[in-house]
Amino acid sequence: MTTVAAPSPLPARRVPRVLAIAGALLIVVALVGTFARRSTSSRSASTAGLLAPPRADAGAGTRADAIARLQARLRVAPRDARSWAGLGSLYVEQARVTADPTWYPKADGAFARSLAIQPESNVDALIGRGMLANARHAFAAGLRWGDRARAANPAGAAAYGVVGDALVELGRYPEAFAAIQHMVDLRPNLASYARVAYARELQGDVAGAAVALDAAGRVAGNASDAAFAAFQLGELRWNAGDLAGASDAYTRAARLDPTFVPSCRPRPRSPVSMQPRATRPVRSASTRP
Repeated sequence: MTTVAAPSPLPARRVPRVLAIAGALLIVVALVGTFARRSTSSRSASTAGLLAPPRADAGAGTRADAIARLQARLRVAPRDARSWAGLGSLYVEQARVTADPTWYPKADGAFARSLAIQPESNVDALIGRGMLANARHAFAAGLRWGDRARAANPAGAAAYGVVGDALVELGRYPEAFAAIQHMVDLRPNLASYARVAYARELQGDVAGAAVALDAAGRVAGNASDAAFAAFQLGELRWNAGDLAGASDAYTRAARLDPTFVPSCRPRPRSPVSMQPRATRPVRSASTRP
């Protein structure tokens, strides 16, 4: 079983946000897939095409198609709470991969519509709101939404990821690591492995973080997520001074998904670990202001 490891004392500094937040947004594909499976099982064949959006994988066109299909579905059934939650999640995903924060207000509106239609037990919208809050660096709000999702569905892994991400950024590391451990115990997938990697990196276990990121890449369900895992492995190698290993990982990320914005950016002349954190030039798309 994959473990986070017992939290060790950490220096009193603001931790990097790259993996925690972007890892949270990896939940999006699974969330939309869950929505599609539940919806198509209860609808007629004539609407199935509108209800099952393609995964947000390698191409921007595919994500745009997924958004268009859900928008079309909502023109037919404007009170479908799951469709609104799925659309909001795709908007958050679009912001991540394009580094365009103008998608965030659209996501906010979609989640609000979903919760207005179904205010109780709307786990998908609660998780989506938590991911959106974390992406906007509103971590206290992200924790509140994650806690609500966890209370509504204690057996769901995704809520623990939202909670763990928020707790890390709030500096509550033992609680964060416990939430991440619970997530990976419930569902050892790409999203949970990415968080394990981040938790191990925070504790100085670079080798353990690399193992977890390798595992994340192996279980990725699409090229975009595999590219994200490869890019984060490149960041880990770069910060550790392994320039050759970093170059290999960045090249793999760009090959897997040429549209993944961070992998297309030039690297600085010296390892990022040699620079103050406040000036590090490469961040995941979801962390841009």
